[in-house]
Amino acid sequence: TSMWVALESWLKDELNLVARQSQAQKWRKETADLMRSQIQLAVPEAMAETFSRLWSLNDRQKRDARAVLSGNPVVEVAGEDWVYEIWVHALVPIEGTFYAGISSRKSGQSGLLARKTNQWQRVSNRQMGSVHQIVKIRDTVYAAADGGLFRLAGKGWERVNLKAGNVHQVAEINGELHAATGDGLFIQNKKEWKKQSIQDARDQTSDIAQVIPYRGKLYAMSTNAVYVQQANKWVRTYDGNAYQLAVHGGRLYMGTPLAGVRVLSRGRWVSASPDWQVFRLISLEGKLYAATGEDVYVMKEDSGKRTWRKVPGVKEVNSIARFEGRLYFGGHLGISRLPSKPKELPFQWPERMLEDISRAVAESHQSKEKATTGPDEAFSAGEDGNILDEDGRSIFTR
Repeated sequence: TSMWVALESWLKDELNLVARQSQAQKWRKETADLMRSQIQLAVPEAMAETFSRLWSLNDRQKRDARAVLSGNPVVEVAGEDWVYEIWVHALVPIEGTFYAGISSRKSGQSGLLARKTNQWQRVSNRQMGSVHQIVKIRDTVYAAADGGLFRLAGKGWERVNLKAGNVHQVAEINGELHAATGDGLFIQNKKEWKKQSIQDARDQTSDIAQVIPYRGKLYAMSTNAVYVQQANKWVRTYDGNAYQLAVHGGRLYMGTPLAGVRVLSRGRWVSASPDWQVFRLISLEGKLYAATGEDVYVMKEDSGKRTWRKVPGVKEVNSIARFEGRLYFGGHLGISRLPSKPKELPFQWPERMLEDISRAVAESHQSKEKATTGPDEAFSAGEDGNILDEDGRSIFTR
């Protein structure tokens, strides 16, 4: 039962359960009995069901136990659980506090959440509106929001004297603060903010969603084009809608609504993925994530060749961050995290657990048979790990 004890300890940590006497041996037996009576029940489902009974879990904890045992994300803040439906724009850990910038369909309920003592709490004021970015620059924490640019002062948030609404992003570039807003690009010179016109030979744009430095040049993304600053002039480098710019591995990538992920190569934007609708590009811990309308993919680059792998169980994501060793995802479905890897269990613990459940089922069956007048029935394991009776029939499947 050593694996069951280790698995029980891991599951208690993931669900933040209060420690008490181990139920591992009873958990093993009850899981085997359940799978013997319900032969088509999946192993994670059966283990979550019996664990929930033994530990008297509520419905949400039971759902989380099923997710952990299946290797799927655990939902910490669900849109429907937060009284109103939310959309998570940003997830950022700063000095031990985990922030989430959100939008809500309910008026006056958008703003900032912060995770404290395993609970998410509102920490913003109603003036913020939807929060798109949280970032620390020098010694100041900023929040870019629909209501303007805010900074953390003491225990509260105060608005910066930037006369622009719908602030998408703030960044420090060459020692100066740059704010990408719905009213254009603003640059702070000492304490004054000055608007910088972004235009080319064709038009002038006012809504700047992002500004980013790359190889000594400044790139700006508007609602319908991407510009690069050359000799104090803005030149259009991409003609079309773009959702996100990201520097990763020394290259500049762009997420688009129709052409997937593009990468800047010798002045041209070339395809780097299938033609997905890419809402967000996130470079994190040496990996590039692409969030589409449905799924999340992570890129692997080997000898110049790019391949993409789907992140299982993650849907409709807008932000990714790591906090306290765990990977978090924020989006339309709320805030979720991937379970940590169990350190005290073997790498292939699901397969080992399946084998042990198989033995437990056989032991349970034989014990019940001996209590009756019928003879023992022979059991064997199939190639796929299922338990077969003497006629080759499947007793249960994984």
